[in-house]
Amino acid sequence: MRLTCGWKMRKRSRRKEHSARVVFFCAVALLLTGALCHSSPAVSFQYNSHGRRDPFVPLVGIPEAGGRGGAGGVLTVEDVHLQGILLGPDGKHMVIINGEIMREGDSMERLHIESIDPNVVTIRIDDSRYTVKLYE
Repeated sequence: MRLTCGWKMRKRSRRKEHSARVVFFCAVALLLTGALCHSSPAVSFQYNSHGRRDPFVPLVGIPEAGGRGGAGGVLTVEDVHLQGILLGPDGKHMVIINGEIMREGDSMERLHIESIDPNVVTIRIDDSRYTVKLYE
């Protein structure tokens, strides 16, 4: 019997002990995950704004409550919210209507953009023509 083998035996037993710990913790983790998955129904979180704006709701393109939102939900001229007029990189104007960016000639369902000027947009809804000003 040689005494030099003693350190090798301790090293092997440490490896076995470490492997046993890893297996044990993995088994416990699997059991806990299964228990958590089959626990009571999920509780939904409700954000309390305390009168402030909800930071998780986007500022542009928010659909109206009960409506479809966007330029596709326009039925009358009162539904048109002209939010901005932009000058594109190609020198042509674009408009932001109900959170949608549109150019001259664009159509979305009943709404058609006929012309865009620096402060005025001419639109057509069905067969009626309207002029919408950016600033009243």
